[in-house]
Amino acid sequence: FYHENNVQWKLGWYSDLVKKFNARNTLEAGFSVENHSISYIDSIYTGWTNQETDREYLLQTNTQKDNLLLIQSYGQYQHRFTNRLSVYGGLHYQNFTYNHTQSLEPRFSLEWKPRQYHSLSFGYGYHTQLQPLFLYFVETYLPDGRYVQTNKSLGFTRSNQWVLSYHHSFNQNLRLKVETYYQHQHNIPVEKSESFFSLANYGASFHQVRIDSLINAGTSRNYGLELTFEKFFSDKYYFLLTTSLFDSKYRGSNNILRNTAFNGNYVVNLLGGYEHALGKRGTLALNLRFVAAGGKRYTPLDVEKSIEKDNPQYIVQQAYERQHKDYLRLDGRLSYQLNGQNISQEWAIDVTNLTDRKNVFSKNYNRVENRVITEYQQRIFPI
Repeated sequence: FYHENNVQWKLGWYSDLVKKFNARNTLEAGFSVENHSISYIDSIYTGWTNQETDREYLLQTNTQKDNLLLIQSYGQYQHRFTNRLSVYGGLHYQNFTYNHTQSLEPRFSLEWKPRQYHSLSFGYGYHTQLQPLFLYFVETYLPDGRYVQTNKSLGFTRSNQWVLSYHHSFNQNLRLKVETYYQHQHNIPVEKSESFFSLANYGASFHQVRIDSLINAGTSRNYGLELTFEKFFSDKYYFLLTTSLFDSKYRGSNNILRNTAFNGNYVVNLLGGYEHALGKRGTLALNLRFVAAGGKRYTPLDVEKSIEKDNPQYIVQQAYERQHKDYLRLDGRLSYQLNGQNISQEWAIDVTNLTDRKNVFSKNYNRVENRVITEYQQRIFPI
């Protein structure tokens, strides 16, 4: 029914220079060139030819291109006013030669250490990002038989980003970091006609639909709070707690504010481990990791229309409004390591998803049973 064969090569040259003039002034500069070569071919089955053994396919994409250059350069200067106050300033430039898209991006940050083991920093950056390369070569098939690349002139996605963070070291082994951020992104590719589609959701599924006739008119915004509490390995144990609370919204060409596909609202990671010496050469170790996250966003299926058309039909007016159950997972590892004079060996058992929780992966329309079925992620898995 569908055939796809994509190849992408990248050859890169990178150069960086760091010049420390004195204890207070440091300059960093760099330059890079990435040469991309691509071959994208995909086709779709349209029916049978006159002979029953031959199928007929319509080429959707048939593109080979070399020398797609992404040129980047940057300069950054650090100045320490005192041992407690530092400032960073810089510029980043990039140019995609295929469609002559370019950008100049200022960066700035300030770090202040009011007391020993305490630091407060603020940063701002203007960032741009190249689109996934295959998008530039999506072809629109016209009634007269011609193919036209309607995405060739797409520009970079652009983002203004602010961050404020606080860092405290209780001692050499224990630290706390709290960070809050805000991102406003614009120039995100969306469809010309009014729709909920936006490349802000790119990467949420395995297969990326090839959308033609895109324009840089979408926006999104992300903000959140992140916390890290960490004890480095000492006294036979360690632990790490990270928590992220966030909200992620976007607007497609229909200008409706919606959740992005990634808007789970929270992620918590807790991991830790303990090691105990057995004799002079052996070590017994136990490590655990727990993950909790808000469920993945999805667009609900219209079951009646799916049955009528014998193909999945979605309620696009409710795009990304629904949310799967929270994702919870506990992993464990028990190991024994024996160190000899010339050889070391380790015996271990790893168990992923110790509690055998059924975390939802997706809800799909089953054409055979004419109903929506739930697919689950990896169940308990010992190694």
